[in-house]
Amino acid sequence: MTISHGALKLAVCAVVGAVGLAACSQGSSSSNSVSSTSGGFGSVPAASGTAHAGTITWAEAPGTAPTWIFPVVPSAAGTVSSTNQFEFEMWRPLYWFTNGVQPIETPSMSMANEPVYSNGDKTVTIAMKTSYRWSDGQPVTSKDALFFLDEVKAGVKESGANWSQYTPHIGIPDQIVSATTPNPTTLVINLNKPVNPLWMTDNELQLIQPMPAHVWAKASANGPILDFTNPANAKKIFDFLTKASQSTGTYATNPLWQVVDGPYKLTVFNNTTGAFTMVPNPTYGGPHSAKVPTLQAVPYTSDTAEFNAVLAHSIDIGYMPQTDVPQLNAVKRAGYHVFGYPDWGFTFVNYNFADKTGDFNNIINQLYIRQALAHLEDEVGYVKALFHGAGGLAYGPVPAAPVSPYTPENAVKNPFPFSVSAAAGLLKSHGMTFEEAIRALQRANTKARLKPIPKAASAAPARTKSGGKRWLKAVGRFLHLGQKEQTAQAVR
Repeated sequence: MTISHGALKLAVCAVVGAVGLAACSQGSSSSNSVSSTSGGFGSVPAASGTAHAGTITWAEAPGTAPTWIFPVVPSAAGTVSSTNQFEFEMWRPLYWFTNGVQPIETPSMSMANEPVYSNGDKTVTIAMKTSYRWSDGQPVTSKDALFFLDEVKAGVKESGANWSQYTPHIGIPDQIVSATTPNPTTLVINLNKPVNPLWMTDNELQLIQPMPAHVWAKASANGPILDFTNPANAKKIFDFLTKASQSTGTYATNPLWQVVDGPYKLTVFNNTTGAFTMVPNPTYGGPHSAKVPTLQAVPYTSDTAEFNAVLAHSIDIGYMPQTDVPQLNAVKRAGYHVFGYPDWGFTFVNYNFADKTGDFNNIINQLYIRQALAHLEDEVGYVKALFHGAGGLAYGPVPAAPVSPYTPENAVKNPFPFSVSAAAGLLKSHGMTFEEAIRALQRANTKARLKPIPKAASAAPARTKSGGKRWLKAVGRFLHLGQKEQTAQAVR
């Protein structure tokens, strides 16, 4: 079973880091739940009223305070809250991925033109856009992109954990044989073997974040600018910038972090609570509104506290905890427009084919058993019962929602629709009844440390006939749906 689950957001006519706050009308709805099985609901309203800058406040969920500012982010700090919601506002990636709700590039927000592949897909040539400048007035050049690559290389040489996106021998930096800057707007990368251009651009090149080499390429606060292409110097620079990033109390005061190319500059950072304020960067060369607001992140110690702030209309942009989705009407009455959509991901059950407990390996190795189990997975029922309708459907590792060019045709529709009769037919065609299947699974489960499906997921089985209910109950002992993380997985 695979389910694409959603991270739900509440918005008041604003998009973080992109447009100014505009007046809007109160949302309305006659429903307290999400009725669509696509997992998406609501919409971001069109701007209206008189544009003005002002300040946008947005809610920081518990435990999401940024803990890192240097763009080479280690595994321990590799979170959305430290990257997408924090340092991406100050240092843009070379290629901007996500376009609305789709996991694809937004070319107008990328800092470079589309890469050109040559030499049998072993050479990548990147042309930087000339509209981007650092906040100190200096142009963003190909040398700044190369600086990032050399610092990543220096970091992972010390430890693979020094960059959260590192995979040994795959992509950046291990597959790079050489990288050069023939001129200020061109970066040429030579690879050790041919690559799939789509994969390379979407998964690797988008990770590159140009960094201000003319300010950061040094080994101490008052030291000289070093040649970062020298590996010994690159290590010294990496160690210096890493140490500076560990000093969270100086994020808003360290001159290093004031040189940015993104839409915002950090002016206030509370390293105890995670609260921070960002002001517009007037030299930002990417798309932006005529009136750019100040951003103020407001931390909350619990989801309950945040949701109460939403109901009290004391925050401009908030999020909706999954458990509070049934209160959609209350949120709209508070004056909010609500928009939610599934994340780009999926959850799944993974069978342990090597588990010999009770002959389980031989049972699950039978294709018809796995097909019968698949027919007994009521994804629509699970989404409705567990996620209050706020979840998308997925039939493989690439989900059907959000819509993307990567979803194969055979994963758009359910290949094994929920059907107790179909499951029964498969068993019968192999000479097995529900009762025999139950006994076999119970024997395999005698010593297994497995948990049942939560009671909330029993709505679908309750609609089936008696035999089906007994079969589903037995099957349920092999599955555990993690209610907090909204994931389904095999426990053993």
